[in-house]
Amino acid sequence: SGLHTESAPRRQQEQQVPILEKFCFTPHTEEGCLSERAALQEELQLCKGLVQALQTKVTQQGLKMVVPGLDGAQIPRDPSQQELPRLLSAACRLQLNGNLQLELAQVLAQERPKLPEDPLLSGLLDSPALKACLDTAVENMPSLKMKVVEVLAGHGHLYSRIPGLLSPHPLLQLSYTATDRHPQALEAAQAELQQHDVAQGQWDPADPAPSALGSADLLVCNCAVAALGDPASALSNMVAALREGGFLLLHTLLRGHPLGDIVAFLTSTEPQYGQGILSQDAWESLFSRVSLRLVGLKKSFYGSTLFLCRRPTPQDSPIFLPVDDTSFRWVESLKGILADEDSSRPVWLKAINCATSGVVGLVNCLRREPGGNRLRCVLLSNLSSTSHVPEVDPGSAELQKVLQGDLVMNVYRDGAWGAFRHFLLEEDKPEEPTAHAFVSTLTRGDLSSIRWVCSSLRHAQPTCPGAQLCTVYYASLNFRDIMLATGKLSPDAIPGKWTSQDSLLGMEFSGRDASGKRVMGLVPAKGLATSVLLSPDFLWDVPSNWTLEEAASVPVVYSTAYYALVVRGRVRPGETLLIHSGSGGVGQAAIAIALSLGCRVFTTVGSAEKRAYLQARFPQLDSTSFANSRDTSFEQHVLWHTGGKGVDLVLNSLAEEKLQASVRCLATHGRFLEIGKFDLSQNHPLGMAIFLKNVTFHGVLLDAFFNESSADWREVWALVQAGIRDGVVRPLKCTVFHGAQVEDAFRYMAQGKASQAWPCSGAPSATWAFWWRR
Repeated sequence: SGLHTESAPRRQQEQQVPILEKFCFTPHTEEGCLSERAALQEELQLCKGLVQALQTKVTQQGLKMVVPGLDGAQIPRDPSQQELPRLLSAACRLQLNGNLQLELAQVLAQERPKLPEDPLLSGLLDSPALKACLDTAVENMPSLKMKVVEVLAGHGHLYSRIPGLLSPHPLLQLSYTATDRHPQALEAAQAELQQHDVAQGQWDPADPAPSALGSADLLVCNCAVAALGDPASALSNMVAALREGGFLLLHTLLRGHPLGDIVAFLTSTEPQYGQGILSQDAWESLFSRVSLRLVGLKKSFYGSTLFLCRRPTPQDSPIFLPVDDTSFRWVESLKGILADEDSSRPVWLKAINCATSGVVGLVNCLRREPGGNRLRCVLLSNLSSTSHVPEVDPGSAELQKVLQGDLVMNVYRDGAWGAFRHFLLEEDKPEEPTAHAFVSTLTRGDLSSIRWVCSSLRHAQPTCPGAQLCTVYYASLNFRDIMLATGKLSPDAIPGKWTSQDSLLGMEFSGRDASGKRVMGLVPAKGLATSVLLSPDFLWDVPSNWTLEEAASVPVVYSTAYYALVVRGRVRPGETLLIHSGSGGVGQAAIAIALSLGCRVFTTVGSAEKRAYLQARFPQLDSTSFANSRDTSFEQHVLWHTGGKGVDLVLNSLAEEKLQASVRCLATHGRFLEIGKFDLSQNHPLGMAIFLKNVTFHGVLLDAFFNESSADWREVWALVQAGIRDGVVRPLKCTVFHGAQVEDAFRYMAQGKASQAWPCSGAPSATWAFWWRR
């Protein structure tokens, strides 16, 4: 029919990754947070065991250390890499020859900088709980400008979290200042502070705030590690630094819980430790004394707590307006109330009888209008028909508690007051365990979309007629894979009917067949996988003196080199060759084959480092054998050293003007062997005049062998087999990544660093291999 189809190229656009969120109800007060996280449960038990060991050691020295909740704790055998267990392990190793507190202080000074990042100490800060509290504060701001001041930022590190959590709020203008008792406490974080556009200041909360700080909309303090000293005095000074209606967000550990008492003992400078650690009741009593109203509380299962408090503002008598009427007669009343510009009375919209009322969205919109900051809402939205329905008449005690908090959103659902919040989706794609998977770019050209995908081979039989199911131990990443993944090479450039495949990544592997025999082989696509199905014609046995890691570097490069030089180029002993990118995998294989035939070799490299490596591996190469692959100067080099004749064969992988220069290096009767696909896929013109020298141009595509049985392939297979026997075929040095690091390997190789990634032996990497533990 003459119809030719091509895959439509994807437009490459610089755009931000979309934010995927869920919208859900969140109570203002939550306890038992993070209890579903098994890793935190394990670390807590580990810390308890270490504290029990430390407690025993301290008691032997005649000292007293009381930490409740250690019943059943066991002393761990294996060391932990987490910050708090590492600190406790160091404390257990102390000789206790002198002052206990002094020795602990010395250990703490070494470990303290990383202590705030311990999963237990930062658990709530890295969970949705922190965002829920911040969203409550933002929601109640009178304007889109928000001033945040962090207290004790040197150890709190909230400046690394809060700006990012507030950034999704549209139109919010954030001013963030990080303060500490000592200016040098923030010196190590200068780069991060600048990255988040955070200003710096000096303030010891034991003293009144400097006038230069002004009044803050939100004060934040993480005192889980850095104690406030005298909490009552510090809180009083922080309240004075808040504007009326402003919020204080405090993250701390609680007395009476193992973690709080552990950290109090470690960080105390006094024999009577724990002065800065209070119980929950003590904190709430203190908030009341300094005229702060507790409007939110998030408490983990191990006692770390986020307190969200608000400095109250004088309020006029409220106006209550029911909005359950579906005839919407209340709309005119609301318009009249908001039209009164002289009034400052808060307006409470109440949806009592409709659990699916849209009052939340209505209030969100109206608060952007003039006078909208007066609006509040109450919504009863039980999901269970058996849930208690609170009394919210103006005189009821339940409503009076809500009025005291003076929050914009007050949603009651199944026993708790809260609000609706947006939280990031933790998993954007479902996952399932499988023994059969392959690597694919879900969006061509976007390396961040590289994922492991379930393979249809999970349904394949181990003994398929005409094919073998092999388990992959190592799978190599080649330049073709980089070009495909980054979108620089269209799938249409791959011969055969492979463009409809889920993935074209990966062509070679090493592993074991169904009988357990060690094999290496070639596949047309989906070679970056845990299992492959292929014809036995494309398999070789792995020599006994090779490892499977070494074998994964052989099939593609030596098959390509033999096919290009011997099958297509018909290279003869004594001929002269120009081999581009000699330090690459195919380049090294081609040099080895050419030298074994007694040919003279010219090769191009991109750096002196690569040249030194090739000279070490191939001592037959002298200084005249090397030219630069970064420009077209190799043309003059080759013509000069061949007396103007040129070379008999060119193995080319360079593109555009370098390809044209390579063509001009051909001698009469020369053969040009093109293994690069860029110019071929772009249909770049070659020029016919070169053929007056009786030369031939060969497009060498190893991929084409997978379409049908070919005598050429049988010759290539035999050549590789003979090369292994004769010692011509030798494994290449390769850099090995674990299967979980697949995106890292693609990015590293895409930056052009593949030939500069040097293993311990000092040889450059020409191949990348992924491995799975079997």
